[in-house]
Amino acid sequence: MVGELAAPGSGRSVKTLIRYALGVALGLVVLLLLSGKRAELAAAWHQLSTVSPGWVGAAIGAEALSLLGFGWLQHRVLRLFQHLHKLIRLVL
Repeated sequence: MVGELAAPGSGRSVKTLIRYALGVALGLVVLLLLSGKRAELAAAWHQLSTVSPGWVGAAIGAEALSLLGFGWLQHRVLRLFQHLHKLIRLVL
């Protein structure tokens, strides 16, 4: 039956169709689980409608600085490891 779904000239394999069907099924399960949370979503949306634009801008700025700091720190650690690796190879 699954082989019948994948027509020879369609370009889709059985594995691709199964993955697609599982993705659709998972999406439906998520939608069913979230449908009971509509009241909470409406309440959250109401709270977000009263938010101050200044605080939103400050939060975005803080998050951007956090990401930049993490990237800088990651770069430094990787460079240090690279130099340490070269030094170890010279010693050994």
